[in-house]
Amino acid sequence: MSNKAVNNLTKKKLLFVCRLYVPHVGGVEKHVQELSYLLKTEYDITILTEQYDSSLPEQEILNEIKIIRIPNNVQGKFKMWRWIWQHRDLFFKSDIIHIHDVGWWIIPLLPKLFKKYFMTFHGYEHENGPTVKQILLRKGTEVCAKGTIAVGAWMKKWYWANPDVITYGAVYPYNKHEQKQKNSAAFVGRLEQNTGLLDYIHAFKQLPNWTLHIYGEGILQTKIPNTKNIIYHGITLDPYRALAQAEIACVSQYLAILEAASVGTSIIAHVCTPLKRDYMNALPIASSCTIVSTPEEIVSAVKQRKPLESFAQQWAQQQTWEQLAHIYRSLWKK
Repeated sequence: MSNKAVNNLTKKKLLFVCRLYVPHVGGVEKHVQELSYLLKTEYDITILTEQYDSSLPEQEILNEIKIIRIPNNVQGKFKMWRWIWQHRDLFFKSDIIHIHDVGWWIIPLLPKLFKKYFMTFHGYEHENGPTVKQILLRKGTEVCAKGTIAVGAWMKKWYWANPDVITYGAVYPYNKHEQKQKNSAAFVGRLEQNTGLLDYIHAFKQLPNWTLHIYGEGILQTKIPNTKNIIYHGITLDPYRALAQAEIACVSQYLAILEAASVGTSIIAHVCTPLKRDYMNALPIASSCTIVSTPEEIVSAVKQRKPLESFAQQWAQQQTWEQLAHIYRSLWKK
């Protein structure tokens, strides 16, 4: 038997559960991917996720990480629960189970998994706030878990959360010096309503001397105008470079905010509801960002560009993926 095979036999089996995973693009997907890359030398990792695209194989191994995709014809909670029950050994034979958001998937297994799994809560169902049912469901999966992580302290108010750890995401060091492009802004994120994209676009239509570079994908792609000062680039594989070259980052999700702050770019963050305002204000560097709600406020913020304070860049640079991996390891020892 090879040394590698022996090493795999001695590793603990770690099961990550998340609704979507790469190649799908998103914050949770990147969170799980980066953690898996850092932890794969210590754990035998399996990722259970949805087959959101029928062209993706139901099982494959990528970069020494096993991916199991729930077939895309498994739709609805009862079909999902039946699939989970039929594949319960995947859970029962794992040494560590860590679920990202989709705690309801394991309801049929709770009698056996009570206080034997961990949870990370990443976001919200709707920017207008959760229903009582959604709060109770999330609270139930939290109470039944052995330990939990919340991405943002705002969850304490909106979901009655009592997490063991609060985090805001992570970044990689970016040591390249990029020349700022004069009067340029960058939007990096999902092209969806709750990211403020349409308000950013409306604002920059009124700022002809500025250029807004848009990076991402989503349902609002067709709403991006073909104008001289609003340029759509598609998905970027190097968000740090895109953000470092801009004078202003138009971002409203934690991961993109951290990436922008880590490269010292001024931040204009769009919020549209009380939940999103609490989400933004919970960020330790919120005071160094300009928080806006309307196109008119965006125009004003661009004209009076607020430099990112040095403490904000330093804090963002300290939120490393290695530090986040250490948080997970420590939680699993609980």
